[in-house]
Amino acid sequence: MGGGLETARLCLVSGHRLPSMWRLTSGVTSQDVEAAVHFCSLEALQNVAKYADGSQARLRLSQQNGVLHFQVEDDGRGFDSARTRYGTGLQGMVDRIEALGGVVTVNSSIGSGTTVEGEIRVLTEDLVQKRTPPLTTILLRG
Repeated sequence: MGGGLETARLCLVSGHRLPSMWRLTSGVTSQDVEAAVHFCSLEALQNVAKYADGSQARLRLSQQNGVLHFQVEDDGRGFDSARTRYGTGLQGMVDRIEALGGVVTVNSSIGSGTTVEGEIRVLTEDLVQKRTPPLTTILLRG
């Protein structure tokens, strides 16, 4: 894997005071996709640290059938996603992923935490033809 997601993982986790677990297996993605996932994951984790007031967050990265999926989930206070507009951070995540043909969704409700997830098709032919195991899970606890 060119080190892109591993380098991103080090950057993501090193800025947080929470311990983490990280497991990275096989997978290859373009640098643009790796950068987008890195920055979106970082933004989502920063939002957890700023607003969630929870005890843990989980970052999951997986790749299956040529699609790279990321998810940041926290157990914080959540917010009313039907009434709250996206700030510049969330909108930037959406814009970055959509520019690569992907999609981002944010699910939250008061008292139930928040989940930010996105998917981007990986333009590597050998990945489209085979299923790969999950790339990673990071668990951050306060």
